[in-house]
Amino acid sequence: PESSVLYCPALNQLFAAQAGKGLITQNVPAPIANFNERPLVTGSNKLIEDIRTHHRSAFDVSDFIPSLAYRLALVASGQLDGAFARAGAKEWDVVAADLILAESGCVLRDKHGSGLTYNNRSVNVPELIATKEQDYKLIKNLANDCGFLQ
Repeated sequence: PESSVLYCPALNQLFAAQAGKGLITQNVPAPIANFNERPLVTGSNKLIEDIRTHHRSAFDVSDFIPSLAYRLALVASGQLDGAFARAGAKEWDVVAADLILAESGCVLRDKHGSGLTYNNRSVNVPELIATKEQDYKLIKNLANDCGFLQ
């Protein structure tokens, strides 16, 4: 991706990025403080329920955010420490958020630590983790320990 724009009309929030030029946000709240003991994460409804039921000691969890791209962009804006995406999302579901994350100093990687490539024969993407570059290993290890990335 070279340029991306993500707009949340319900909250009038705009995220825009251009490769190598940084992230622009409009009407996005200031970032929350970095996590202390447990990262604040979100994901699918099923994952959120699993975290709340079985893994409260590892993660704090945000309510479900229906838009995958918006969920990922909230990591870029500092509203979340991490977001998980189940396997099976399509390239077009994540490509804009991928650049937005990259231009904010965050990453979107699979469970092996690899970034995405686009315009593949299969447009499905694997399980994904969005987080700050420096927090990727911690978030990935917690997710692995909890069995989210199997």
